[in-house]
Amino acid sequence: MSRLHRSLYQIEARYPDRIAIEPPWPVTHDDASILAPQLGEHGARSAILRRVPGTRAAWESRAPFEASDPPIWGEQP
Repeated sequence: MSRLHRSLYQIEARYPDRIAIEPPWPVTHDDASILAPQLGEHGARSAILRRVPGTRAAWESRAPFEASDPPIWGEQP
């Protein structure tokens, strides 16, 4: 699972008269990517996924690799 999918997200939706956070609670990336296009049916002009700060382990931002990558040791061809 990539870093993208291990974080939680909220959707910033722009309506003609306001900007709203949809839904009001954090959701997974998969759920947010499904919900964002559906907001257009409810009047949203655009939507962007915003990662909720602090929803990823601290070591992940410092890791030089993706945690989902298979471990590799020794010389590689």
